[in-house]
Amino acid sequence: MPTSELFFNKVSKTRPAKEVEIAEFKIGQYPVTNEQFANWLTDAFARGEVLWDLHHPGAIVNQEGFLLCHTNKANPLSQIFFINESMHTQFLPITGKENFPVIAVTWHGANHYCKNNQCRLPTENEWEKAAGMSIDLKKRFKYGFGKNEINYRCANYREQEAPVENIQVLTTKVGFYNGKHKLTLGTKEKKVVKTEDAKSPFGLYDISGNVWEWVMSDEENTQLYYKKIAKGGCYDSLEKSVQISERVFLPVDHLDIYTGFRVVQNPSK
Repeated sequence: MPTSELFFNKVSKTRPAKEVEIAEFKIGQYPVTNEQFANWLTDAFARGEVLWDLHHPGAIVNQEGFLLCHTNKANPLSQIFFINESMHTQFLPITGKENFPVIAVTWHGANHYCKNNQCRLPTENEWEKAAGMSIDLKKRFKYGFGKNEINYRCANYREQEAPVENIQVLTTKVGFYNGKHKLTLGTKEKKVVKTEDAKSPFGLYDISGNVWEWVMSDEENTQLYYKKIAKGGCYDSLEKSVQISERVFLPVDHLDIYTGFRVVQNPSK
């Protein structure tokens, strides 16, 4: 199984810079968490909106049969599990992972969550504006915390390209890089440092690194019907791949341990 970086390097590309006019919108300060997604699954399952995939134990589909997500029965690295009590099924985050970004969710799963919660996925242009533009919209930053340089006090990403011996989930809590938490750097000479308050000029956390984020496409391209874009890089991405301009095209039914999402509301909501 290839690492996410090797896979994404094959399909990622950036767009040439251009000016676009974007209507007002409100965007989530953090990615959607395991707890938020699990609570939605419980309610949606009780309503019959989401169902078990009879051909893949532990996988969840919608009424049209589109794959939405995996529980840890379908993928042991998923951070959501379920319990059955009488006629009731409850979905729960793994203990200690409640406030970590949800993973193992497809574009369909992210989109369905949004529809049920009076919100939507951001367009790529909206995401990039909230991620990298200064408040006065006169400056565009390379990374999602108002800077053109990056270090390990700012974001959760991978230091160097090297063979991965054990595939594991290395996400951090949403908003971990807020100037208050501490982390240990270095493999030999360990050094404890405080994180920087790594938010975008518009106040968003976890833009660069942690998890790739599903978005809507602004492009009128029929080929994108079966593929969607993810932005921001992840904990397994190298420095270049957590730049705001980076994007990956993924099938709408693709899921992995590297990709989640955040939501947008129109101002009237």
